[in-house]
Amino acid sequence: MMGACVMHTAQSALARAYAPEPKIRVGILLIADALSDPGSMSAVDTALMAAGHTPLRRRARLQTRAGENALRVADVIAFLTLYGHEYAVVAFRTWPAAHGHEAELTAAAKRAGCRTIWEQRPGDPATALDAVGGDIILR
Repeated sequence: MMGACVMHTAQSALARAYAPEPKIRVGILLIADALSDPGSMSAVDTALMAAGHTPLRRRARLQTRAGENALRVADVIAFLTLYGHEYAVVAFRTWPAAHGHEAELTAAAKRAGCRTIWEQRPGDPATALDAVGGDIILR
């Protein structure tokens, strides 16, 4: 695991994890509102622009199914299986359906060739994310 014991900001996490591989693996995929606060979103856009990419085109958010309030773990894994090759980094934020499936989600991203960032929500147990095998954990 890369830097799990180090406190990161979104900017420092992206500086360590975002390494686009032209021409296809260049995007940043955000899952469950990961990196959605204004400072983190600015860091995502800055990282993309520094690599010569347009944030509107290369910053992606996986949406819930129509009429549902939360992502399904199976949908995230299926998306990563089909389209993960387009992304250099996948940033996750914990969500209720994902609890207990963090390692599975991380493994799906890694199988697709993506680096991972997990953003921990206040109140989540620290040890839960330390064992998932992600590259960086934001607390």
